[in-house]
Amino acid sequence: MGKSNIVDALKFIRDIAVDGLDHAMSTRGGIGIIRQYSPTRPFQISIKVNFIQLFDNEEQHDGSYEITLSSLKGG
Repeated sequence: MGKSNIVDALKFIRDIAVDGLDHAMSTRGGIGIIRQYSPTRPFQISIKVNFIQLFDNEEQHDGSYEITLSSLKGG
């Protein structure tokens, strides 16, 4: 995965969190564009982000955000 793909994946997660999955997908041209490398085969795309949030009093909160898009058998 190239650097620009990683950046776009992070932007995609941000867009999902802010605007919702439907909007994030439609601004990228829909599922057909997102899955362009496998138009007829089943596919699965997973993105997971782990984060640590530190506060002034050094209290720490860990969390993660994960999304998986997959097709049905046969595309």
